[in-house]
Amino acid sequence: MISPPTNGPISTEIGDDYFNELAYSNLDFVAALCELIDNSITGALKEMHCIFNIDVLIFPVNSNLLQVTIADDGTGIPRTDIQDGVFRPAGRTRFAGQCYKGLREHGFGLKQALAWLTKETGFGFEIRTAYKASRRGLVEYTKVVGPLQKNMSWETSNKREWNEWVNPRGPNKETGTRIRFQTTLAQAKSAWKERFQISPESIRDMRDLIKFLKEQLGVTCRHFLATTKSKRFKSSIRILWTEGPGLKRRSLFIQPIRIPYIPQPMRSTYRFQTGGKTLQAVYIRGISDPDQVHNNSIFYKHDERSQGLDIALHGKVIESAFYPWVSTRHPAQNGLVGELLIRSDDVATILTKNKLDWESPLLIRLKSEMLLDDSEHRGKKTAGRLYSNLISRIPTSVRATNRRTPPRLKSFLERERIAIITPRRPTAPYRPIISLTETQLKDYLANFMRRVMVGVAGVSVRREHKPWQWLASDLDLSADLTYEDSRGLYIFECKLGDAEPRDLYQILMYWDGFAESLPSERDPIRAFLIAEHFPDRVRSLRNYLLENKMDKNGNPYDIRFRTWRTLGLRRDRLPTSTSEDTIRKFLATINTCR
Repeated sequence: MISPPTNGPISTEIGDDYFNELAYSNLDFVAALCELIDNSITGALKEMHCIFNIDVLIFPVNSNLLQVTIADDGTGIPRTDIQDGVFRPAGRTRFAGQCYKGLREHGFGLKQALAWLTKETGFGFEIRTAYKASRRGLVEYTKVVGPLQKNMSWETSNKREWNEWVNPRGPNKETGTRIRFQTTLAQAKSAWKERFQISPESIRDMRDLIKFLKEQLGVTCRHFLATTKSKRFKSSIRILWTEGPGLKRRSLFIQPIRIPYIPQPMRSTYRFQTGGKTLQAVYIRGISDPDQVHNNSIFYKHDERSQGLDIALHGKVIESAFYPWVSTRHPAQNGLVGELLIRSDDVATILTKNKLDWESPLLIRLKSEMLLDDSEHRGKKTAGRLYSNLISRIPTSVRATNRRTPPRLKSFLERERIAIITPRRPTAPYRPIISLTETQLKDYLANFMRRVMVGVAGVSVRREHKPWQWLASDLDLSADLTYEDSRGLYIFECKLGDAEPRDLYQILMYWDGFAESLPSERDPIRAFLIAEHFPDRVRSLRNYLLENKMDKNGNPYDIRFRTWRTLGLRRDRLPTSTSEDTIRKFLATINTCR
């Protein structure tokens, strides 16, 4: 009898550059951590009614290094999937969790999260998994030890190693997956800088870090933690942490954080088909109770940072403070909050799964339906009108601001009532406030390019051009814009605010994909990074890449900077005929401009 192998190679298909490029995805510490938690929720047992128990262990190794472990009691990963599945481009496990299958469309979660989290620590990691490989209940123990690279291998493990990192808990503690890695404290502290404007310097120690993480997970996973079909078991996420090496271990369970509405939020339900695709959604909007959110650090506070909607897809909150109304944010409506609950396998997220593809026909129609519901008979779709309607729906017993009304809510309602009753007479002619989005600016740029080059043979302008689709049909990496004529192919990466170093790596990733898939006469000629401002760190990295890097065909990369204004476009006003002339001149010298 031939004994089974105790180790073997893992198929990745692509070299180490693949993992290096994934490491510079547009993630942050919480988004990457949630990718790993997503995998654990996905693996929840169907026969246990999608109940899961996840432990997140965060222990400081030194002053700027964290050891993180994600442990769950799911079904585990079959060894065959480890050998020839999860580490390949767009690779997934064959098991599709019935309770959470809608957020598994990309197949990049595990690889992308590990690459981003460990890019500063050498791509090291270890996975241990226990999977029931037979109906007789025999458990198959497997482990994979990093770093992330082309030549990885798996090894057999055992029950002692399985129980080594964390005490198993939950109704299905015999199987599951544990992932351990090291990341930097600096990366963890920067998790809320971009989306919530919380500077890393304000997070002074591990206690602050856990406080922010607790609130973020309480919002992101609230629907999973608050809903259970079983009376005996309930899903849970627990954080185990210490304030420093060798100090006492602490633990806390994540509690679901729901939006604390003042009574009677407005509610709308949608179900429609567009292009053969179906969408179901529930749209809830109201005003947050200031007395219930005064302890919050991030969400539902009465400020512009937290004003807007939570977007939940298949139960996971993937966007916060989304603002769909055709008006600028204003402090007068800082209490305006809500939630959009979407159920549809036809709705796609972008690759990092922390934003929806709002250019899809389904979501374009959904957004127009939402704005129509929020408008009055005159059709002005503004947040101000919606806010006044919501104030008027507050019950009289609360609006009377009696002794039982909490003090913050009382002062809030008194102020709002005065604001509504006081007549507002216009002192100047009405001028619409324009605030173009990044998508609108990219669309204007593409449309002007098509217009000025109409009738010219061989010209192609494409939005969301996918350079790596030849490798896997569902490999959803898209260049913002490409322009091609007889001179060659030009790549555009567009940003609304300041440019970041990762934008340069995204351009290189697109460039490599086109260089690999297109014939040599159509190789990329030049790439343009368009943003409002280019910090010194971006300029320095660009200069280094141009001097030291080449594509697979031996051609040096050529990346140029442009601001929106130099292309005749501005975010605070609509384009004019001058914009078209500016883009015509730009395209005429696109291969020679400095």
